[in-house]
Amino acid sequence: MNYKIINKKDNRIKDIPVQPTLENLIGADYYPDWIEVPAELYGKDIEVIEENVVEKTIDLEKLKREKFSEVESGYINAFLNGLDSTIGIKMHIKPDDQLNYIGAMIATTSLQDTDTLPFPLIDFYGATQQMTVGQSRQAYLEIVNYKAQMEVARATLLAQIANAQSQEELPIIQEVLNNV
Repeated sequence: MNYKIINKKDNRIKDIPVQPTLENLIGADYYPDWIEVPAELYGKDIEVIEENVVEKTIDLEKLKREKFSEVESGYINAFLNGLDSTIGIKMHIKPDDQLNYIGAMIATTSLQDTDTLPFPLIDFYGATQQMTVGQSRQAYLEIVNYKAQMEVARATLLAQIANAQSQEELPIIQEVLNNV
């Protein structure tokens, strides 16, 4: 069985194979800088305060700020990864330019009587794809719906974080964003 000791100066934790009695700490040259970690604190975030090993207090506001950043990062990454559309083309969804371009093409081609006239679109991988008016409408709706889902997920997460009263109430960001 290994025991844990903690450095009083820098809070480094070390496993040792012998019980951390004063004699063993002196013999292994750990005394006076290291002290025993009580077994009930194993696996917890701990520190030494006035010669006592205690569990670190949680700064909820700091955790909230970290979670806010995690939401924003996950939100941005959700758009950078593109969208696999049902029309078989992976679409850019990060810039609104994609929506504007497709919307303009829909508006232009809606003046025509046919759904077969293709127009070019640069897909997520940089390849030119030919889309019909019907495909462009479908892609447009999918992008709009995806963006709306991400906005709702983002707003929900930010509200959950802002309203959290404890660490346990903070949401698991990536899990939520991956399920959108």
